[in-house]
Amino acid sequence: MNRRGRGVREPADVTYPELSEYVQHLKIANPGTLAEIETYNDESGLVRFKYLFLCFGASRLGLGCVRKCYVLAGARLGGMYKGSMLTLAGQDANLQTYPIAFAIVDGQNEGAWNWFMVQVKSILEDSPNMCFIMDLSRAIMKAKWSTFPLAADVFCEQMVENDVKRRFKDRYLTGLVEKAAYAYRKVAYANGLLEIKDRNIECWNFLERLGKEKWCRANFSDDRYNLRTTQMVDHINATLMVWKDTQILETVRRIMSPMCEWNLEAVRVASSRKLGPKNVEVVDLCGEKNIAMLGHRKCQCGEYDKLKIPCGHALAGAAQLGVDVEELVGQCYKTSMWRQTYEGLIHQVAENVNLYSDASTKLHPPVVRASIGRPRMSRLLLSTRREGVHVLAILKACCCPQMLSIHIKFGEEYLLCIHEY
Repeated sequence: MNRRGRGVREPADVTYPELSEYVQHLKIANPGTLAEIETYNDESGLVRFKYLFLCFGASRLGLGCVRKCYVLAGARLGGMYKGSMLTLAGQDANLQTYPIAFAIVDGQNEGAWNWFMVQVKSILEDSPNMCFIMDLSRAIMKAKWSTFPLAADVFCEQMVENDVKRRFKDRYLTGLVEKAAYAYRKVAYANGLLEIKDRNIECWNFLERLGKEKWCRANFSDDRYNLRTTQMVDHINATLMVWKDTQILETVRRIMSPMCEWNLEAVRVASSRKLGPKNVEVVDLCGEKNIAMLGHRKCQCGEYDKLKIPCGHALAGAAQLGVDVEELVGQCYKTSMWRQTYEGLIHQVAENVNLYSDASTKLHPPVVRASIGRPRMSRLLLSTRREGVHVLAILKACCCPQMLSIHIKFGEEYLLCIHEY
């Protein structure tokens, strides 16, 4: 019978017994690394794998220099045992993605997300000055609320726009939502919301139920900087998910390899960067006046306040007053902060180490859950419509919504991301 036939099963993953020993060697090679394996006993008394959490010591060392705005997202794994990979990431002083923690779990359910966030709490302290950006998943929301009650949480703006597009099927309306979400000032947001209300009252009600502080930057009281979506984590997951049918030990090694390359490149670039050693009213070409408060790093337009990067008004004022532009940039973007972020290094585990552990602590793979229905033989076409049927309806009918894979390397972001519904 064909390998995809019902009577044939994929070969079992024989690397689970070696996973515990590999994790110990990983901790030795990378001091300060937090790696936890969650197991359970099946009916026959065998110890089986459930979850794996991984946070490298170098990532923990640089956390103090990363802005307290983090992104949470997950991606599906392939292979015999399926499962998902959950990822937490931030952004460094050079606006580059900073992977913080990973977890390999059985799925993106409440139990898995709650366990992941409990592990994250051991490396991040709950604070009202902290912010998490996430999608509209109830599992992530509940896990965040139970483990980080003080931290703020906001929705991925791209997910909100996709939801509006799916619900109301109006591209112009989606553009209005994007415009309102991107606004820096509350006045611009209010004007955009009025346009949405005039266009579609049901969409206006939907956005009001979400909460204006959850999806609009102008109404969020804390700092989100330039982070608006979960795309940075989607890029990480897409990079690491190229190998979907590998065994568990190889999956962990595949995480290690790009992390080491990315870490070394970030250290090299940050080390080669050289350090550089009032109020003004600015009138633009349209006659609009804005007061740039350079001493307080603020501007009446609101862009400087939100991004912590000098806006055009602040730059014009600095040029007029002879102020060094580098002094106007927020501390979180300074080269000194960037260097401190990458003081630690991530090291590979030696290839010749002995990974065979005692029989008493032998780890077994999780129990395989039989899939329902006939396996799909080919991918869905990348099109908004196929033979008059909306792709979203096809995905729902197949009972297996899928995130289309994208080929992305660290430092080269090809924005071809299609979000999972």
